[in-house]
Amino acid sequence: GELKIFSGKKAGNTLLTMLVDFNKELKFCRVGYSELKTAGSKSGSALLRDKINDLALINEAYDAMLETGYFDDSEAVELFCKIAAEEHLFAGKTVYIDGFRAFSKQESECLRIALCDADDVYITLCTTAERPRAV
Repeated sequence: GELKIFSGKKAGNTLLTMLVDFNKELKFCRVGYSELKTAGSKSGSALLRDKINDLALINEAYDAMLETGYFDDSEAVELFCKIAAEEHLFAGKTVYIDGFRAFSKQESECLRIALCDADDVYITLCTTAERPRAV
């Protein structure tokens, strides 16, 4: 596809920073291009639909560039999950996870792999409760 909204726009530092941050957020939430395009296609606004489609195309191109040898730190968790699943890194291990209030989709995937492969998994969660409760 071709860009509609961002076509011919000068990519200054501010815009590039925002686009990279958006890409990181998509990875953090494990949202793919097809999901982004589907969400855009459901919009009643042509402007919003075109903008979301452009963002999907830009992110797809950015990820293709990263695959040629560049590395973005937002890919570290995803890469770890892939290796942990393929190599069974948690097999026979005891895993301790400390200090989370919630888990991103990427972190949840790592947690799922640990729960499936590890001998034991211990998790402490931060709460707003005054007294700790046994779970």
